[in-house]
Amino acid sequence: NDNMKRKYFLLCLFPFFAIAQTQEIEPLKQQLQVGLSFQGLDITYQQPVSNRFLLTAGLGGGLMNHLTDNPYDGETIGVSMKSDRWFSPFTRLSARYIYNRAKRVKRESSIINNVGNYIAFQNKFSFGGTYGTVMINEFHWGIQLPLGKDMLFETHIGLGKYDNLKTKAKKVFPTVGFEFSYVIF
Repeated sequence: NDNMKRKYFLLCLFPFFAIAQTQEIEPLKQQLQVGLSFQGLDITYQQPVSNRFLLTAGLGGGLMNHLTDNPYDGETIGVSMKSDRWFSPFTRLSARYIYNRAKRVKRESSIINNVGNYIAFQNKFSFGGTYGTVMINEFHWGIQLPLGKDMLFETHIGLGKYDNLKTKAKKVFPTVGFEFSYVIF
């Protein structure tokens, strides 16, 4: 009876041992990239902290975020393209959990340049002029895909919280993003 319990216990553990013995996946790598998105131009550094987690930091400039009180529609969030106040420098920090690299290897899909599906938390500060400094915190699901050896396409959707530090305006809203990047190293 004890022997049967041991066999059953080992049989239950077998899938976990089998997963642990699977092929090693190329680790995530440090990389510096230059990107173009609807928000503007940026330079981003990715630093792996494990085989599945990346920390990213970026600096850039582009369209200014704003939250306005429209008498017809209520509060609206958008970007300003007016010539006197369209440009806004920004900083961006994020933590990403990349969860499908093993599946990509199994399907013989590329994992070059840290590509894969991810879940992330991002903090972004947009500084500037008339509208003041804006902080956006968001959780999102995204995917980073290769477009050749050194080019990447990235897109994400999620939910964000907008805080204007000048006017104290706050709002929760859906987020969407995309970016084309060139990997420098």
